[in-house]
Amino acid sequence: MVSYALNKNINVFCEKPFSLDVTEAKLLAKKATELKLINQAGYHNRFVWTFNEVKKLLTSGAIGELYHFIGESYGPVVVKEKVTSWRTKKGEGGGCLYDYASHTIDLISYILGKPVKVSGTQLKSIYSTEVEDAVYSNLTLQNGLSGQLSVNWSDDTNPFSGRPKVPGHDGDVAVPDHLGQRHGHSRRFVVRRRSSRFTFVRYVQASIDSLLLRDITTGLVKSVMFGVTITAVGCLEGLSTGAGAEQVGRSTTQAVVKSIFLVVVVDLFFTVLFFFAGN
Repeated sequence: MVSYALNKNINVFCEKPFSLDVTEAKLLAKKATELKLINQAGYHNRFVWTFNEVKKLLTSGAIGELYHFIGESYGPVVVKEKVTSWRTKKGEGGGCLYDYASHTIDLISYILGKPVKVSGTQLKSIYSTEVEDAVYSNLTLQNGLSGQLSVNWSDDTNPFSGRPKVPGHDGDVAVPDHLGQRHGHSRRFVVRRRSSRFTFVRYVQASIDSLLLRDITTGLVKSVMFGVTITAVGCLEGLSTGAGAEQVGRSTTQAVVKSIFLVVVVDLFFTVLFFFAGN
């Protein structure tokens, strides 16, 4: 289908596995390049906000020189024997390596560097007969960094979990919830620094690297709206105040209480608005 689309001069998005044959894959990629057509395989994790932020942090040197990485992914995809589906057929899904581990490998390639050497690989069948259900391997990247790949799609104790982790000289970065990343719902990752090497300059630089323009704009917009809300409530209560000190005190109390409540409501409204506008 990919070859047919390319021959018709059509841009191609292909779900993984892109191909089960390396030679065929190279020929198709070469054809797409020669025809100058847009082409992409379905490795969606690299477009998730969380992983892009992790890439920025590592590129900026936030945790110093990297010395290792761990790429893990687990899930209950094939958890029964004699399950017949395209995933468990060698000539269709290709097994855990092609269908499941390929996401983790692509993410490693995107964030850290292209793998150029593989060693100590184990392809373990747990329930399937034609293909492997788990992949364990040591990877060396183009930049010399080495680490481990550990993927198992027959692990029903981890509901679509993954824990990509990158330790460095001054700390480490880890993404604890792979399920949220797969569906674009989670924006969580953990950065730990060794305090003895975390200087004030590094703190300022990390703050600048993490700050987004929308953080500033949303803060300014909210501040203006808070001011407008408090001013409007104060004017309304002031203009409706009765005669006497008691009435002034009562109106002041009402203005404070109403302002606090409305500020919370306005904050909630604009938080939801900016969240959906940003997505």
